[in-house]
Amino acid sequence: KAEERAAIRDDMRQYFGIARPEDKPPASTTSPKKRRFKLTVPPFLLVFVSIVTYFFPPLQHVQGDTITWRKHRITLLPSIAPPTLLIVLATVVAIYALRHDFASPGSILAGYSVALVFLIPWWLWKFDDWQNDIYQVTATRIIDVERSPFFLHEERREANLGMIQNISLEIPGFLGRVLNYGSVTIETAGAGA
Repeated sequence: KAEERAAIRDDMRQYFGIARPEDKPPASTTSPKKRRFKLTVPPFLLVFVSIVTYFFPPLQHVQGDTITWRKHRITLLPSIAPPTLLIVLATVVAIYALRHDFASPGSILAGYSVALVFLIPWWLWKFDDWQNDIYQVTATRIIDVERSPFFLHEERREANLGMIQNISLEIPGFLGRVLNYGSVTIETAGAGA
């Protein structure tokens, strides 16, 4: 029966002019390769995307069985408030001084530049300090990482999920519910809260 079917297939292939699969020459010799359209992202756009993701990182990131959280952006505001206010104040003073000719424009802009040389790195330090603090939950562990900018200091606490004894959640009022933030305290045996 198998020989009959193979004979029928051969007759049909011969009738319709279809070559047998083992008789086909490699595709590279029969037809030239087709060029496929390939979308490439311009380098300047990649730089823009990396800057945006640096300053607006996701608060929750899932990769495989690991979930990573950052502290809420609301906790960033108190730490960057002093340098931000000083940058705004320096900008307002520089604009006011330029409009009212208190000094030469060169000296005003030099003073403003010196102020920014100190204030912008301070702001970036506070921002990076907030961004480096993460919490991770894997399939078997919970990890708390407190890292300083430029990896100057890192404190890491880990515990098995089986060691968790108590979990409590505190949402601070109406604003916490609206902005979706609060405090989660996990108490483990040995590692503490």
